[in-house]
Amino acid sequence: MSVQHPIGHHPTVHARAGEMSLSFTREFDAPAALVFRAHVEADLFVRWMGPRGTTCDIERFDATTGGAFRYTIVAGDARFTFFGSYHEVTAPSRIVHTWEFAAEAGRPTFESLMFVDLSGDRCRVDGLSVYGSAEQCAEMLAADETGEGMDENFERLDDLLDGLRADPAHLYATVRARIGERLRAAGSTADDVRVPACPDWTVAQLVAHLAGTTAALVAHDLPAGDAQSWVDAHVAARAGRSALENWHEWDAVGPAFEAMLVAKQASGSLVYDAIVHEGDLDAALGFAATRDAAALGYALARLAATLGRVARDRGLGTLQVLGAGGEPIDIGIGEPVVTWQVADAWTALRALGSRRSAAQLAALGFTGDLVPWTKVLPSELPTTDLVEH
Repeated sequence: MSVQHPIGHHPTVHARAGEMSLSFTREFDAPAALVFRAHVEADLFVRWMGPRGTTCDIERFDATTGGAFRYTIVAGDARFTFFGSYHEVTAPSRIVHTWEFAAEAGRPTFESLMFVDLSGDRCRVDGLSVYGSAEQCAEMLAADETGEGMDENFERLDDLLDGLRADPAHLYATVRARIGERLRAAGSTADDVRVPACPDWTVAQLVAHLAGTTAALVAHDLPAGDAQSWVDAHVAARAGRSALENWHEWDAVGPAFEAMLVAKQASGSLVYDAIVHEGDLDAALGFAATRDAAALGYALARLAATLGRVARDRGLGTLQVLGAGGEPIDIGIGEPVVTWQVADAWTALRALGSRRSAAQLAALGFTGDLVPWTKVLPSELPTTDLVEH
């Protein structure tokens, strides 16, 4: 027997696994590492644990192997306390723990959770709960059949994950991790590969730029005028190092920069930079483009805001982008003088981010005079066509 509940983004599938055990499977529109974090970080856990309208008060929360937890779900005047211990916590793939309802102490449940990455920046959580008796197992299955229990929690978790995926600190960490995976897959032969979208740089130099600017901002070393000289100095200081060596430096300083983002002590310019350069590296190394909807949406919104300010200063009117996901994107002020129907957000970001030649832009189906707008894009357009997939 299995039960599906179309709650949130995906249904939860429950099934009998034995006389005293139940299994469940649930997909999430977020990577496994993020869903795992929501299970082991107290400040995230309290934001989804418990039915809607309740709060979660934590007394103890040590989500490490050998650790323990105790928390109370508060619903008006009612209080429901749960406690348990962690037998195994292996990031970001596995949690094994026990849990008990304090009002019925002595009836522990043994639970294992597996976090499995899927394509498209999604994941699946596979759970197995082993109860102390067949009767207890039947009670829990009955709760699942009525949509109670974990299902409403997962609906709240969906909402939390939607917000976290768009959080700049999370996006920055996620992009950095993906770039590391690409570099490890490509091997040392990638170091000297020229990056077509940044023809002055090799792969190793582009990653040196990502590491150098992050390290400098964490150290409060800001450009004093000529930003390009500041950037060039970071790349030159890392000459002779491999792309992976530069990435390891970036990965070491990245969390400090993410903390600055969370504390509103840094802007999202480096987040935009990393997202765009991920596309540059994908193309240079021959990988299919990473089309992370949350990352693309963030970068496109930031680029649109920047271009919009310049467009207003120059009196260009509005460039309206249609079809990039969600509502139309209006860049500038006033009635649209140029409109563009795009296939997706990735196409819009690569074009408006100066990753297409003038000939390629002309072939993209803009309605209106695009030429004045090419003068306000982030950098000079490539002189040759960039072919990316």
